[in-house]
Amino acid sequence: MAWADGTTTGQGSTRATRAARTHCLNHARHRCQIQHPGCTGTATEAHHPDGLADTGRRRQDALDTHRLIATCTHCHRIETREQSRRGLNRWKRKPEPHPGLLPTR
Repeated sequence: MAWADGTTTGQGSTRATRAARTHCLNHARHRCQIQHPGCTGTATEAHHPDGLADTGRRRQDALDTHRLIATCTHCHRIETREQSRRGLNRWKRKPEPHPGLLPTR
């Protein structure tokens, strides 16, 4: 996860998560798998495309290397920002229809 201070080591500090990230990066040959405009091409981070917070999965599921995508810092920030935006919008209340637009009986 990319943090506000620009670091990405907040969750990756355990030996198991470092091993999962290393496996993901080696499997992708350190090439970014997302390729947004401005991509550096060299993967240095591992991204959860479906986000643990979005799916409600356990922290242990973060170690599943089949659910990780190798990505550069630039693309990872874009993807994480998009996940965050979707998460915030999910909690917004749906607006009620305007009374003048309700069907009449």
